[in-house]
Order: sequence, then C-alpha cells, then structure tokens
Amino acid sequence: MSIFSRIVLFASLTSLLAAGCAKPSPASPPPTTVKQLNVCDFIDAASASDVLGGKVEIEPGPAVASGNGFVSTCQLSSDEARSINILLRQSSTASEALQIFNDSKTAAQSSGFSTIDLQGYGTGAFWVGDTQNQLNLVSKNNWFVITVFALLGDDRLNIGKKAAAALLRTTNP
Repeated sequence: MSIFSRIVLFASLTSLLAAGCAKPSPASPPPTTVKQLNVCDFIDAASASDVLGGKVEIEPGPAVASGNGFVSTCQLSSDEARSINILLRQSSTASEALQIFNDSKTAAQSSGFSTIDLQGYGTGAFWVGDTQNQLNLVSKNNWFVITVFALLGDDRLNIGKKAAAALLRTTNP
C-alpha cells in the first residue's frame, strides 16, 4: 500500500471516528448511555485461532471516548504470520452507527476503492479489497473495521468473514 493510500485511509477513518463528536441536534432523540467495551473482549483465543490459524496473541489497544460513544482497537497476531486489527466504534444509537458505516463506505468509494457488499453479517457489511483488505460491518450500535494482514495466496476476504462471524457470535448472543 502506498503512503498516499495510507494517508487517505487514515484521514478518512479519523474524520469518521470524530463524526460522533458533535452534540445531537435539538430534533434528535436523546442519546442512550453507552457502556464502554474493549473490542478484544469480543473474541477469545480459540476463536482467534480458528480465524488466523496457529497460536494467537491478542493485544488490546486503548479505548477512548468519541462523541457519545467509545473507540477501541485490538490486534490479533498468529505464529503463522497472519494478523488482523479490529477497530470498534461504539455509538450511542444504532442509527448513528449505521450513518458512520454508510459514510465510511462512501469515503472508500470516493477515494477510488472498490467495495463489495456482504450479506449475513450484522445490519450491513462490505469489503474493501484493493490494498486495504478491510471488512466493515455494523451491528446494533457498533461499527467494526477488520483489517487483514495475511500471507501471499491467503484468502483475505475469507479471513475477514471468519473474524466478523466470531465478533457477531459475541455481540449478538
């Protein structure tokens, strides 16, 4: 991935993460209270091993406030040279999460990346292949971005789908 692509992606994600920072308009319903979660709590070692193969190390990143919600990250690395980074942005409402998800898809497409809609993963999901290798999904008030780093010849989309399914088993009991 070129440095320019990384900068565009980082700028897009940063602006989307900040999207929840504004106060709701007077016409908006009052936000619900959001319990802060860490995305690493959504996936256990056995599920991570099923996704990546081999022994997996799970490293939680910081969880920070973002508007009426929270953002947390988690890195899963296997001893078979595969890893995924998962970003979770919790919103105060499901409609806010869906709007941020839709804005993310629009930003990816506007940046020249192709997207593939995926069925059966939460409220909505799409894959950004090209050099991004990211599966975005929204479920309830949660927007997840799963970035896949894998070996040459690995099916990165399939790895992303496995990670999404593992996350959804936890978020939608």
